[in-house]
Amino acid sequence: MAYCIRNKSPFSILSLLTLLLTGVGPHSYSQTPSIEYDFESEGFNSLLPFDQTFQIIFKNIEPSTESILLQIREIPNTNRIEHSLKKKGITTITNEKLFNCSDCSDLVFIYEKGGGPFNNRTTKLGVLNQLKPNKDYFFEISELKPLNSTERQELTEQLKKDGIIRSYFSELGQISLKSTDSHENFIIENQDLLNEIGRKAVNGINSNYRFVPIRSEQLRNFYLAQILEFMDFLDGIKNISKAYKELLKDLPSELDKAKITELHNKLEKYDWGDYKDMSEIDNLASDLEEIKAKITSAVDKAQIDYIKTNLDKILTAKNDLISTITQNLIAQNTSGIINSTYHNDAVKNAGTYFTADFGMVWPYKLTGENLFTYVGATIYFRPINRSLPLSRYRGVVDFCLTRFSVTTGLTVNSIEREGVRTGVFGTSGVILGLGFRPLNWLKVSYGGVGFYALETNPLASEAKKQLSFTPYIGVSIDLDISESLKSTFSKKQ
Repeated sequence: MAYCIRNKSPFSILSLLTLLLTGVGPHSYSQTPSIEYDFESEGFNSLLPFDQTFQIIFKNIEPSTESILLQIREIPNTNRIEHSLKKKGITTITNEKLFNCSDCSDLVFIYEKGGGPFNNRTTKLGVLNQLKPNKDYFFEISELKPLNSTERQELTEQLKKDGIIRSYFSELGQISLKSTDSHENFIIENQDLLNEIGRKAVNGINSNYRFVPIRSEQLRNFYLAQILEFMDFLDGIKNISKAYKELLKDLPSELDKAKITELHNKLEKYDWGDYKDMSEIDNLASDLEEIKAKITSAVDKAQIDYIKTNLDKILTAKNDLISTITQNLIAQNTSGIINSTYHNDAVKNAGTYFTADFGMVWPYKLTGENLFTYVGATIYFRPINRSLPLSRYRGVVDFCLTRFSVTTGLTVNSIEREGVRTGVFGTSGVILGLGFRPLNWLKVSYGGVGFYALETNPLASEAKKQLSFTPYIGVSIDLDISESLKSTFSKKQ
């Protein structure tokens, strides 16, 4: 269908636009779209959305599954990471290898859905955080089962000696010596750190296990149940440090002061994460006995006895804490894998830079014609989620990137005029301009209409053609074509 409208007021565009918009209205904006994941086919039923929260419905879950763990890793540059893995000798690059490249990026989101076995082998996980456009996300989706008592006990013993756990407790002890904060803050406020070391430690010990993040309520209840051990350990370290400093003020002998300073420095450097190692503390106690035998002050002797007594309490509390945290928090939150799949949603932005364009332009300086209909494409400067209202994008950068675009297309009706101009493609002129969306589905634009201008010469057999552009003002409907470009996520590699 083509329109060729002559000698009409440019304002007739409004009445024609009304005809074009018949049956067209704003999108129905879904607040929380649901995406299905099928464990049997190992795939999503559609691409994951970005710039908005969403839910995942899991289907065909293995009957023995007790919980489902979804971990999402944001990869800043997939090509660079693939190159890095190949330099390490890994020639076959899979989604699993990219996801497990822990030194390439951090986990962005971790979600767990417990409560299995699940009725009808179906459950819903939501609401998930927003994914960003122009990012690659790799997913690990795992069906989990609880560890038996033997597996849990073996894991606990390995965790007590694990280097990551040891570093955590060593740092905890060092912080206690230097900080005046409440001992509760070290545990509760560093929940993310505890979850991260738990995840890395478990993955390092057994690749068939998965650590499920500790929840705030679980951590706080654990802290309250073990509050005496926390106080003996963290507050005990601070109190001993203060006692050393008080003792240092009272000792008359410079030699003894130097010895106390040396002992305090050893205390500060002690590896509090070394499970059951008491040799350094035993040496401190022996050195304190030597100093006690030399001094006469009853107050100083009592101060030394206080330090020695509390050193023993600290060691006991330290070992108790390492044991209970590894067993009742980390091992308790660890499950065995029934099945894991890995996915990459790098194709989720396919088509979201482009939309189909249908509208009208008014080349106000072109003689002989008033309006041309055209079809073409709109090219945006960032991926566009068409299901979201424009009002969601309020920052200056997002405001501009989601509203401004490049408009390209061809006129539907002929631009030719005998002896004056011809079309660029057949009888069609070329549309090239800059667009702006005041509404999600409506765009106004300004640019140029291209055609071949004819320069006639009586001496030449044919008129000379010259590509020319004349300015236009246009209005169009922004049609969503991204649905036709979507495909199911790639299967497990």
